[in-house]
Amino acid sequence: MALIPSDTLEDIRLQNDIVSIVGQYVRLEKRGRNYVGACPFHQERDPSFSVSSEKQIFYCFGCQAGGNVFKFLMLIENLTFMESVKRLAVKAGIVLPSFEDAQDKGRQAFREERAWEINGLARDFYHQKLLSSTEAESARRYLASRGISQKVIAEFKIGYALNSWDSLIRFFGTRNYSTKELIDIGLVGGDSNRVYDRFRNRIIFPVSNHQAKVVAFGGRIIDKADNDRNQPKYLNTSDTFFFHKSKILYGLDLAIKHIRDKGHAVL
Repeated sequence: MALIPSDTLEDIRLQNDIVSIVGQYVRLEKRGRNYVGACPFHQERDPSFSVSSEKQIFYCFGCQAGGNVFKFLMLIENLTFMESVKRLAVKAGIVLPSFEDAQDKGRQAFREERAWEINGLARDFYHQKLLSSTEAESARRYLASRGISQKVIAEFKIGYALNSWDSLIRFFGTRNYSTKELIDIGLVGGDSNRVYDRFRNRIIFPVSNHQAKVVAFGGRIIDKADNDRNQPKYLNTSDTFFFHKSKILYGLDLAIKHIRDKGHAVL
């Protein structure tokens, strides 16, 4: 189970609409935003079984059974988690990796999880600096001048990288992550002799995948003097072992709920 990469599990889940799967076993009726039917897991007179298309989960208010599409198939067919995954993978036309491939992908998945954790902490670090650091005052004024509200700053977790060579490095110094990991995911530059924060004196825009996992950052310079010294106006995370710019659509994690509600997207 643990050897299946999280993104593969997410693809299988997303390509098996829970309303469609549950509807093969339970007669469902649309009521408001959800679907309701008689619970297949206990006897009841009044339907208390609810399925949410928006959240892709089910829940019974009578017996408290609930979960995602994997859990439903496990309960209704008496399957293990792996059996449920395999069944739904076939429905979605997704080929699961072999055991050897799974071992490699498992190691890759572990590295990705670590990278997501690190990037998530970095996002929160940058965001907090923008909100509270006196040094970030010029960044706050710039964002205000561009009409970017506090609500947008909070929603997109916009941040600020201090004008320091090692503020982020020192932040991670008390945490259980290696300098090599920081270098591999593009937060830190340098080598074994000298390392430094890649983003300095920049407004920071976290970039997330469709699962809302932070995979990269973009930084805009705000000091014209730095720009005059041939510093690039925008500095972005380079492609890494888990981030490829051509496969990411900025803001999709925030838009995906509305896309599901509308049933379409315009690019």
